[in-house]
Amino acid sequence: MTDEPTATRGLLAYDAASGRILHAHFTRLPAPEPGAPDAAEAALRRLLAAETIHRAADVRVLHVAGDALPRGERYRVDAATGTLVAVGAGERGLTVSAGSSRRRAR
Repeated sequence: MTDEPTATRGLLAYDAASGRILHAHFTRLPAPEPGAPDAAEAALRRLLAAETIHRAADVRVLHVAGDALPRGERYRVDAATGTLVAVGAGERGLTVSAGSSRRRAR
């Protein structure tokens, strides 16, 4: 392990059927080694279990680089492929706020 700062990464909790992003969490915690538990994902799942009506089996988590989401764009997850896609005006999606590090799902 190095002392260099790690890039911010994002964890997007989304509805497995629709691809609607339920919650976005961004962290500087390093990604775990392959196969190891992810503390940030575990915390996100606990938060969702406590604050939403979604069953755990209906929620998936997509890991993205924090800088992979340009500000001012809207996103959802393609439920069939599990990939992040930009959405057009008027469509529901995660909005990345301009001029701030806050992201919110709509």
